[in-house]
Formats: sequence, structure tokens, C-alpha cells
Amino acid sequence: MLVYEAVGETLKRLGVDTLFGLMGDGNMRFVAHAGGELGLSYYTARHEGGAVAMADGYARASNRVGVATVTQGPGVTNTLTALTEAAKGGSSLLLIAGQTPTMALRHNQAVDQNAVFASTGIGVQRIRGPATVIADVALAYNRARLEQRPIAVSIPSDMSIQPCSPGPLGQVRVQAVARHRPDDATTEDLCDSIGTARLMATHARWSGSLCWLRSCMQCRPRWHNPTSSPAWGHSGFAPPAIRSSPGGTSPGPVSQSFSGARRERFRTSSVIPMP
Repeated sequence: MLVYEAVGETLKRLGVDTLFGLMGDGNMRFVAHAGGELGLSYYTARHEGGAVAMADGYARASNRVGVATVTQGPGVTNTLTALTEAAKGGSSLLLIAGQTPTMALRHNQAVDQNAVFASTGIGVQRIRGPATVIADVALAYNRARLEQRPIAVSIPSDMSIQPCSPGPLGQVRVQAVARHRPDDATTEDLCDSIGTARLMATHARWSGSLCWLRSCMQCRPRWHNPTSSPAWGHSGFAPPAIRSSPGGTSPGPVSQSFSGARRERFRTSSVIPMP
């Protein structure tokens, strides 16, 4: 088994059945094997940014890892805008990129791809060599799921045609996402904080409206004519969110608590921790 074949076999064992990309000399063997031999559905794009954007949309719509592949050098730099959007959106995306041969030091398409990827905020998984390519690709896939962000791997074209052992394929597994339920005290504190925040937002909204109206009255005195209508504050009207309590100036009871059925649903729901 060759490295590019091992990459495809690893993805298939991880449950990948759809691939987006744009073929070049750095990934053409992988694309041909994944689509022709393994039966993965391959959707091609006219620009590398479009391929990554399709994988991003696939990940968001299906709640699965979107997989894209591009060639080296300019194929990588063309993905920057789409990668940045996927990183900001927290998409689980795996990018398989070609890379210039390791022995070609002055290749005209050579760029520091890991630095390019890091500039967009995505993760990078290093391929250590043919002996570890299966474990490295599986780790990159699981990182994309668990970290909920794009992860990129670069495979040099001369490495992709080197032989490797298929033995590690038997150890390829999809890591489960741990789900945690907070204790009742923590949930109650969070619900109280949500209720307080909603109350403060209501107060701020009404306070802003009052300030605006008072400034308008000062600028346009004819709007405030005591002979035709009661002055603001003399009518006995105050917005419900800032109505004073009978014994003082503090806000009266406003039903802004996060309680009842909503609180119970929140307490019993599962929470997935974000990295």
C-alpha cells in the first residue's frame, strides 16, 4: 500500500463518503484513488476557495466532518478566505493538501504551508512519515470533530508514493464526543444570571428611550405644551420595566426570571463543552 492509498482508506474507515476539492499535481493520485477505487463521492470546484466553502457548508448542514483536498502552493493560498470563514464559524473540516517534494528546496510552488494555515486560525497536523501517516490522518480527523475547527494536513508529493504498512488501519476509530451535564447548583446559577441579564437589558432599553424623549422635548419645546397634554411624568405613566416600587425608587417586580418549563428543559439538557 502506498501513502496516498492509505490516506483514502483511513478516511473511508472513519466514515467519510463525500469529498470536495480541486485536483492538481499534489493531490491527483489521492483524488483518483478515493473517487475511482474507494467509491467516495467527489465534487470538484473551479477554485480552491469554493472547494473549502463546500466542505464548510457540508459540515454545518450535516453535523459531520467536511473533507476537502487541494494541491500545493497556490492551491493552498487560494483557500485562505474560505478557511478563515470556516475557522470563525467553528466548522469541523479536514483539509488534505499536497505539498512540494521534500528534496526540491527551490520548487517554484514552495511556501510555508503550515504558517499559511496558522494565519487563518485553523489547526495543523504534521505528517511525520509513511510509517505514521494512517495514525496522523486519523488524529487530524478526530481533532476536527473534537476541537470543532478546521484541521489541515500537508502531504509531500514524493512521500505520497512511498510504501507504508496497512496494519494501523485496524486501529482507526472515530473518537466519541464527551457530553457532560452540569450539576443542579451550577445550572441554577446560570439560569439566575440569564434572568438578571434580561432584566438589565430591559432597563437599559427603556432608559435609553426616556433619555431620547427628554432630549427631544428640550430641543422642541412646542412638543411639550402643558395646556394641551400633561407633561411627561405628570401623567402617572412610567414604563413597566422601570416602575418604582411602592416603598422606594428601586424597580418593581418584573417577570424577567428564567424559570418554569424553560429552566427545567435547560437543566436536563446535555451540554457539549467547547474548546
